Amino acid sequence: MGKMIPLGDKLRDLRNERNLSQAQLAKRIGVTSSTIALYETGERLPSLPRLIALSRSFGVTTDYLLGVSRQKDCFLDVVGLTQKQIESLEAIIENYREQF
Repeated sequence: MGKMIPLGDKLRDLRNERNLSQAQLAKRIGVTSSTIALYETGERLPSLPRLIALSRSFGVTTDYLLGVSRQKDCFLDVVGLTQKQIESLEAIIENYREQF
């Protein structure tokens, strides 16, 4: 079996960077503090909706949390585009969010 995803370490580090207790983070994403403790020790992995909630809470990508990417955030470079082009891209992105 491969190496376990370092999700727990990342969650602990991000939580500590933001001076959040396990209870505070748990409240933010709708779980118990013991669930956060299990995530951080690697004894349990979050469900997909909880993973997304964690990434939104910390302002990082799910890829970063899962160890797929070292980049914490990912932004679309819109430099050089007109406001109308940017709005079109935002509409496309929102459409994808609603579909998936």
